[in-house]
Amino acid sequence: MIRIVTLPEFFLLGIQELGQPGTYLFKIKPFKRLAIAERAAVARARGHLGGRPRALTPEKLSTTQALMRDPSISVSQVCRTVGVSRQTLYRHLAPDGSLRREAKA
Repeated sequence: MIRIVTLPEFFLLGIQELGQPGTYLFKIKPFKRLAIAERAAVARARGHLGGRPRALTPEKLSTTQALMRDPSISVSQVCRTVGVSRQTLYRHLAPDGSLRREAKA
């Protein structure tokens, strides 16, 4: 017989009342999820946003816009100068160098 016991029950009952080791399972996942959510909330309160940093910062974006408006500079050169891929560049800027409406800088 397998008996499923949650952690609060385990601490209330004690090991003696549960029987032999291996005859019960713990439901740990909800507690893990709660702990992760609490740590994330503490980090957000400290100002840590988490996630990957943006490749095209606002400073790089203004530089890129100026470079894109110059017809003598190719898109490849702009990408190499700023240090972003062509896909990232076009995600934020239109081919004429204007800021795309949906871009978040």
